[in-house]
Amino acid sequence: MTKTKETRTAGKTAKKSNATWRTVATSRGLAARSPDGRLYYGTPAEVREAALMPWRRKMLADSLRFIRYYAESGHDCDREELAEWAKSKRRDAIQAGSHDSACGVGITIPAEVYIRLVAGARLLGHTKEEFFTEVWESQVTGILDYADHATGKREIPLTRHERDALARCAAKVV
Repeated sequence: MTKTKETRTAGKTAKKSNATWRTVATSRGLAARSPDGRLYYGTPAEVREAALMPWRRKMLADSLRFIRYYAESGHDCDREELAEWAKSKRRDAIQAGSHDSACGVGITIPAEVYIRLVAGARLLGHTKEEFFTEVWESQVTGILDYADHATGKREIPLTRHERDALARCAAKVV
């Protein structure tokens, strides 16, 4: 009895999933390829379309501000290098931002406050997740009450970018 060696054909290897973000070279230049195959070149229009969460937009703005500061501070670099650097930062923001609406937000609170809140949740018979959700929702309700009293409208004024980010969050839930 002889053993046959299994060979890998193009069809067998093509079934492997490429469900990760990759940087690829295209005729237009470098691009970030999303798991669904879409290419992002790092243009401002792609950033707007990505509807980044507010904290991701701020991080990107800080990065782009640094690039501008670097260029203006007398470093020897040409405009093409700076433009590619900015595109790279935009691609990174789009890639990292693709997970933001699903992952939630990490916040920093003083350790003493956190310990007391978790102990308080336990006292009330809630999990800390249930308790914190209730705390945040009560705060939003309080802000809505204030807005209704102050402006006559029961709504929190949102920027266009915040509205887009909220719509993206709602789309992920469905």
